[in-house]
Amino acid sequence: MTAVLVRSPYEVARLRSAQHWPGEFASDEECGDGWRVAFSDHQPPNYDAAVQSFAHETGMPALVALFLDGKCAIVYAAIPRDRTRVVFLGLRTAQSFGANTVGYTLDEARPEMRAWAAAAGTAFDPALLDVALLHDGGEDAGLRLLAALLGGLGIPNFVGTDPFAVDLTADDEELDVPDKVDVGPPQTVEAEAILLVRAPTKVAKLQSAQLWPGGFHKYEQKFKKGWRVGSAGEWPDDLNGALHAFATETQGPVIFAAAADAGFCVVTGTSRPGEYWETVLGLDAAHAVGHCGSYDDSDLYNFYKTSKSWAADAGLTTDDQKLRAAYERPGGIGEEMPMLFVLYAGLGIPGCDHIPAYWDGSSLRESSSSGGWGIEISFG
Repeated sequence: MTAVLVRSPYEVARLRSAQHWPGEFASDEECGDGWRVAFSDHQPPNYDAAVQSFAHETGMPALVALFLDGKCAIVYAAIPRDRTRVVFLGLRTAQSFGANTVGYTLDEARPEMRAWAAAAGTAFDPALLDVALLHDGGEDAGLRLLAALLGGLGIPNFVGTDPFAVDLTADDEELDVPDKVDVGPPQTVEAEAILLVRAPTKVAKLQSAQLWPGGFHKYEQKFKKGWRVGSAGEWPDDLNGALHAFATETQGPVIFAAAADAGFCVVTGTSRPGEYWETVLGLDAAHAVGHCGSYDDSDLYNFYKTSKSWAADAGLTTDDQKLRAAYERPGGIGEEMPMLFVLYAGLGIPGCDHIPAYWDGSSLRESSSSGGWGIEISFG
């Protein structure tokens, strides 16, 4: 088994460096602050080239670890534009497997890992690093030692942990991930289809719109630099296929939102061929009427990260405060469209940048009595 650690908004399998990896990555876990670790049952033909490729593509330090029968690990560590370092986790066990450790010394391994952490901008923990480097290895030690190394290097989710205090032989019941929220039977809601594209002509006049059931309304919201939003009362059964058609025709990212009258939005987007993502705005409001039960509050960070990835593909600069303002709203009657437009502002859509980051969910329409922030959110 092998593991890859990178700092990237995309899953490891989506990176160009992973396209030539033999086989697939079985899992991909967020480790905090953009770091993620993925595991594979396959090995690259050249570990040095593999880790260097990940470091070059992400512009950040990267690691590739090879586990030997789960008892120890050989870790290849790369810093962009620098050579690859190799460290052994469970040195004596690695030597018993015949690993070539000629010239390897702990006196060199420690400063090399410190340099890796410095380049990564993480909080180095020498004590936890020594747990990883000084251990002899043994049964079920490989993953634990990698966790210790990541903690020593300052990877957020591993900082301050004791990987040898975790019982890996615990019953499956104790290791189960908590179920998503129970939202009860779904209630019927009405929703409007909202499509965001970057195109030189109105959404309704695009070729892809001609096959959209019911067509798009005559009126639409126009932003700057070609961005525009069209609305419709229906959407196709093959939504992903329809989004792919718009993305292909406009040669750019696309976002579709089902804005429900119960005060929430289900948002689907694409920016790469064959890849689609989904997020929810107003999660509490959705749960209140029995929808989106497969998501809970723990998914909000992934929603946020996925949105930033979409914006990066679109060449936009995100406003993190506004993105969080959109995702952290509980939603409610009348909030579906304001939340969606705050999401657009957070994504950096030109023309939405005047929405305040501290928006409290109240109407964004300009009012003579309130003097509030003005933005047109209707299609009439």
